[in-house]
Parts: sequence; structure tokens; C-alpha cells
Amino acid sequence: MSLLMAVSCLAVGQSPYASLQIPKQIQYQGRVSTAAGGAWGGAEGYFTFALVQGTTVLWNNWEGTASPSDPGTVALGAGQVLTLPVTSGTFSIRLGEGSDINEQIPATVFFDSTSNSIRAGVKLAVWFSPDGGSFTRLSPNVEFTSVPYAMVSGIAETVKERAVTTAMLADHSVTSVQIASNAIGNADIGDGQVTGNKLAAGTIPLSKVDGSFMQSLVPAGTILSFGGTAAPAGYLMCAGQSYPNATYPALSSVLGNAFGGDASTFRVPDLRGRFLRGTDDPDGAGSVFAAAGRDPNVSNTDRLAMNSGGNTGNAVGSVQLDELKSHVHNIQLGGDGFTAGGKPQRSANHNDNAVTDVTGGSETRPKNAYVNYIIKY
Repeated sequence: MSLLMAVSCLAVGQSPYASLQIPKQIQYQGRVSTAAGGAWGGAEGYFTFALVQGTTVLWNNWEGTASPSDPGTVALGAGQVLTLPVTSGTFSIRLGEGSDINEQIPATVFFDSTSNSIRAGVKLAVWFSPDGGSFTRLSPNVEFTSVPYAMVSGIAETVKERAVTTAMLADHSVTSVQIASNAIGNADIGDGQVTGNKLAAGTIPLSKVDGSFMQSLVPAGTILSFGGTAAPAGYLMCAGQSYPNATYPALSSVLGNAFGGDASTFRVPDLRGRFLRGTDDPDGAGSVFAAAGRDPNVSNTDRLAMNSGGNTGNAVGSVQLDELKSHVHNIQLGGDGFTAGGKPQRSANHNDNAVTDVTGGSETRPKNAYVNYIIKY
């Protein structure tokens, strides 16, 4: 049997902009003839279709599975065969209408996105059976000309510089999926075009430390002084709250249980009424720097856990109670047993149970101003 076929694109108009849309379907008409050249006389035929490039199957009508080199050699099921009316050997079909046994035709059948070029030599292969049993591949395969390639008109092979402007792009239509790594450099971004509200948390890699990237302009775990009373977006108040690890995974990964928590939760630092102090690690175990030697009690055990499960001792997250540095006062004693006029006086360390007058307030502190502390998550 042989195939005579006329191919045309089907124009589907469902919207006022149908002229701008390219349907992913091909309307064509073919004719099944006998070996003697006459029209096949049946009223209904069974067909299978594939679009091929050489031996590569680019599309077939059923289930998206690859078509065998010759479906006539395998048993085709009901989900693989299209039953079409035939009149004087002539049949018509809309290929790619989108049903389970007539899959939609993607534009990539005619356009190779890897090489960014039109596919040459794409042909239609048709298998026919008069009874749904044994299938015969009709010959010859038919090569498409210009009409089906209208499908790829929506795929630009080349775009001139600055040909696509912001007015042509719908909001949120270009995402990170469409942008290759390192495709946008500093020279491509105008001054003032990227503002803070355009930056999603964790989307900008800044530096690589120990095999993992620190994300965003402000890394998770950064503590800032803040003049407001409610934490802004992307931050939490430093008031010792407990959170599930899964709620803020980046912050949980940085803090661990340094400020308290357990296997499934972590706590943010509770910095209410507290000053911050940098660690002064004597052996470098918890810091990339050697000890500065500014904390004379660094080896003492008076640094406590901020909350249950938190770090103690010389580690981030521990807290230390207030203390007054040890010192002495000189007391000049007078009264009975003493003489005036510059004569010798009794030593100040004489055991007379003398005390100084009370002075000061409830704590030792520098001049200070109230702020809230917030932490990036």
C-alpha cells in the first residue's frame, strides 16, 4: 500500500488573539491505495502515526512512548491506534489534538533547542491496518515543507541586542529557571534597578565556605541592632523564642542549639537587657582567629547556657552574670588614738572594721541607649 497525502496547518481561533497563537496541531489528508494503484475500498481504517528524523522518533500519537521502528512487528493496543473513516481511500485527521491516543505535538519536534536550529528532514510515517490486526507501514514517508514549521515561529533562533524590552515581558514571566547561571553580570543591571524588595531571601550566593554557600546579601544568623518595635520581613526579634527547625531551616542550620533547643527545635538568642561580647577563644577551636587575650575569665566555668540545651563555657550562645572587678579602697582613719598636724597615722589595714560609704546604683554599666536586636533567618 502507498500513501498520497496533502498537509495543511489547522487554524484554531478561541480568543481575540488567535492570530498570534500557533496551534500545536497539524491537519492533513491522505489517501491509501492498493499495490495496483487503485483506492483502497474499505470504509474504516486503523492508523498509527509518528514524526521521525531518520531513525529517531520525535513524536507519535500514543501515550508519549517511543514508537518502535515498525509497529507492524508488535501488537498494538487500543490506546495506540486511531480509527478513522475512509472514503474512496481518502482519510483526514487532526494530528496532535491532545487526547490520550493523539498526543499534542510540541514545537521542539521541528526545532532543536540544543543546537538552536530548525530540524531538517522531519517526516511523517504512517502505519495502516484494514482490520486492526496486522499493520503495514505506508510508503513513502512524507517530508514536511513550510507549513508545520510555523509551530516554531514562537521560538526565536536569534534575538538582537535590546530587542526584548521590559514592556514585552509580563510580570513574573522570567524566573530563575529561564536564566542560565552567570548569564547576568553587573554591566547588564542599571543603577538603582534592583531594590531590596526584589531580592528573595537566599537567592544570591556571596561566598563559599567549607563547601557550602552563604546565601543572600545578609547571611542567616546575622544579628543587627534595630530601632523598631516589630521585626521587619526576613528577621526575628532576639527574645529567646523557640521555633521548629523546619520553619526557618537556614537559621536553624547556623545556630543549631547554641542558644537552646533540642533535636527538633532551636531558640533565637535572648538579648533583652544584655550587651554583646565577642568570643575570645584561647586555642582557636571555635574561631578562625587566635585568642585576643581580652577576656581574663575565658577559661572559667561561669559562662552558663542561655536556655535549656544551649551552649555553656567558652562558646557562642553562653551568657555570663554581671560582676564587679576585684579591687581595694584606701581608707584614712582618724579619731581616738590619732594625732593631727602631719604626725604618723595608723595604717589603713588596721583591723578597725572600717567601711566606705555606699555609692552607685544597682549595676555597673557604661552609658547606653535602648534598641532591639533582630536576627536574619
